[in-house]
Amino acid sequence: MLIPSWVSTFILIKLIVFLVVMWFVQKRAKITYTLSAPVRRAIVWKQSAGGVLLVAAVALIILFFAAEDGPDPVFGVTGIVSLVVSLILLIIANPIKVVKFRDDWFRVKGCSPEFLASLPVHRSPF
Repeated sequence: MLIPSWVSTFILIKLIVFLVVMWFVQKRAKITYTLSAPVRRAIVWKQSAGGVLLVAAVALIILFFAAEDGPDPVFGVTGIVSLVVSLILLIIANPIKVVKFRDDWFRVKGCSPEFLASLPVHRSPF
């Protein structure tokens, strides 16, 4: 059974609207840190691969809907898989993640204990 194209389009539009709203309402914290050359290279590689896969996924999804003789499932499935893999690569590319934010304080995940021990000590609201 093939899903009607208007349903697929509606789901895609809802996903895009959700991502745009999430992007505007998220709280942001800017963290500055240094990395070794191999770690930085790995992060840049993951971000680059994720970006290329994201562009490829969008192109494949457009080809899925633009096929002359109806939607081609190969383009659709490949586009969805590329989209998921690109999002995973982009999410894991950032080594430090803010996991909690309250009262202008934030808790981070992904730091070594040695790095955290080198920071000044302040009373935390957590």
